[in-house]
Amino acid sequence: MFEYSDDVLDIRESFPLLDALEVIDDKDDLRFDKFTDEEGFPLVICTTFLLTVRDKKGEEKLVARSVKNTSELTKKITLEKLEIERRYWEARGVDWQIVTEKQLPRQLCNNIEWCRETLLEVMQQDELAGALLTYIQNNRSVPIKYLLSKFENEQELEPGKGLWLFRYLLAKKCLEVNIENPINLAATLEELK
Repeated sequence: MFEYSDDVLDIRESFPLLDALEVIDDKDDLRFDKFTDEEGFPLVICTTFLLTVRDKKGEEKLVARSVKNTSELTKKITLEKLEIERRYWEARGVDWQIVTEKQLPRQLCNNIEWCRETLLEVMQQDELAGALLTYIQNNRSVPIKYLLSKFENEQELEPGKGLWLFRYLLAKKCLEVNIENPINLAATLEELK
């Protein structure tokens, strides 16, 4: 979701809090000793994501997000780690929140995942994708499923290539659709808005 958002400008994953002991003033009740390896060396505490985002005023700011499964939130060690993160980001003046699977809009996530994997394949698709984009835009009142099949036949493509290109166009945000709703291929482009 962060990668897909136009408001997220930079994503840093597993951001290390290397200077936590120096940054956090009120640390007397924090159990840093629990976060060591078998030989007693400190482990690096990380926040899942440090994001550079554009706020509603168009200004850039940092936000930190710790992603946890709700079942993890019952464990004392997890809560202690999250408290260290919370105090660290508070001392740095950075908005920090916990994100769980319950806060993620499932349909949006499913749609992004369905489209995004087309970006991972190394293949020259931009020319064909551009042709499909024009084809769909010129036939807005025809169901997508029919257009994809017809496009594959006209371009002499293997079955499924049209759908793959359609997903690629969605991932690149070339088509205007409501990504929060199910993507019904029996619908027209206009109906998907």
